[in-house]
Amino acid sequence: MADIAGAVLSTDSLKWLAQGGRESPLERSLYAFLSSAHLEYQKRPSVRLPRGGEVRPTARVNAPQREVLVQAASSKQAAEHALVLVQQLARARYSPDQRFVLLSGNFDAWSPDQLDLLADNASVGFASDMRMVDRFLKEGKEPPRFWAQPNA
Repeated sequence: MADIAGAVLSTDSLKWLAQGGRESPLERSLYAFLSSAHLEYQKRPSVRLPRGGEVRPTARVNAPQREVLVQAASSKQAAEHALVLVQQLARARYSPDQRFVLLSGNFDAWSPDQLDLLADNASVGFASDMRMVDRFLKEGKEPPRFWAQPNA
């Protein structure tokens, strides 16, 4: 299963390279935010997996309390890719507070089931609330699961 997931990620990486490494609007927004927040980061770092595979999340952030790997996603397919990636990062011994998925828009734009799956494997934030992302990165404050609340 891990080999299949690695092959899928490798295929996605090849597609990304074939596109000339273009950044999505969400990725550009994330990089601009990190720069303005004075957080040191690396774009598309190479992360080695336990069995020799490699993944490339959107960013590696040197947050004050820990290193955080961020994967940005603006579509259902990209969110599925993010889920596989954060599961692989867990196998590479990155703790839950070191895995973060940034989704476009707000929680209303996403399926609660998909959000639950992501949040079971990483912290999840939304581009509509970059203050929360700032608190997560700088203070380690866990983002709330708004979609799981009764009135959501």
